[in-house]
Amino acid sequence: MPSLRSIVPPLLLALSLVVVPLTGLAATEYGITADPSMDTPTETTTYEGKEYTVSSVTPITTDQTISVQTSVPEGAGYYINFRGPENQIISSEWKTGDASHTIDYYSSGKAGTYAITIQEEGLTQAVHPVVVQGYDISVSTPESVEEGESVTIEASVSERSIEKHSAFDRVEFVIGNEDIEVREQMSQADDGTYTATVSTDDLEAQSYTVYAAVRGDEEVRKRDEILGVSEATSFEVIAASTETPADSNPSGSTGSESPDSTATPTTTPTKTPTPTPTTNATATPMMTDAPTTTPTDDTPSRSPTATDDSGVIDPSTATATATTEADGPGFSALLTIMAVLGTFALRRR
Repeated sequence: MPSLRSIVPPLLLALSLVVVPLTGLAATEYGITADPSMDTPTETTTYEGKEYTVSSVTPITTDQTISVQTSVPEGAGYYINFRGPENQIISSEWKTGDASHTIDYYSSGKAGTYAITIQEEGLTQAVHPVVVQGYDISVSTPESVEEGESVTIEASVSERSIEKHSAFDRVEFVIGNEDIEVREQMSQADDGTYTATVSTDDLEAQSYTVYAAVRGDEEVRKRDEILGVSEATSFEVIAASTETPADSNPSGSTGSESPDSTATPTTTPTKTPTPTPTTNATATPMMTDAPTTTPTDDTPSRSPTATDDSGVIDPSTATATATTEADGPGFSALLTIMAVLGTFALRRR
């Protein structure tokens, strides 16, 4: 088994290989910030054969002043240069360490792409683009758009009365956030108005910065020259909304019940049917109870009440209603009863 003493030296060597490059990277950081300035999506530009990362631009007119702030390795000495479209030095000043600097550009310079650079021992360490405006540009977009839909960008462009370093070539827009996502040429809709329609299929749901620029027909620092740039605006790509399906259950039921839920059954009252008389049913005769006393001969007998085959009860003959007419059947019955009572009286005697 190797001893701890044999392991430590290789380990220290490995750590030193990691730490030294990191320290070296930190020692070579140079940066420029300027006011006025506009943040832009990050892009890489090439200057004097070297690549630089650019994430802001300063649009000015010829009567404006630029305030510059530099950040450099501690104790470093360098030049802050202001260079024109032909890479000519317009102004230069020697600085040591982090410093502030003011650039006054009151000459009758041409509209086009300029640059602020940090130069140390003949090497350019940082680049910040400056655009002397040859055009006034404004850009507009909707505030938001759903994923999968298209966004329409419109730019209004008017020319300023200033000589340009290169001739007008096109108007283009840039969409991005941290990095550039889309850069395309815009179509002229009418005099001074340019439009573009962009699909959001390849854009994630988040906020994006948009600006428009007029490009010239000559290259400056390996790129088509910028003759004017708009202020940045933004729009939001939002997640597509989910459509709610049509309600196929008008009663409001969700269509599914929890397995633990107990449904309460609905009780339907039972109706008792009304019996319908059957015409051909055999009726059971109803007999009248016999009297508890033995009738005498003078007690008239009663005929039992019975029903006929139709199930309808016949009225007793004793309930017949007498009529008031003298020759009617009621009058004859009265005479018969009086005759019976008379005969019964004679027998009693």
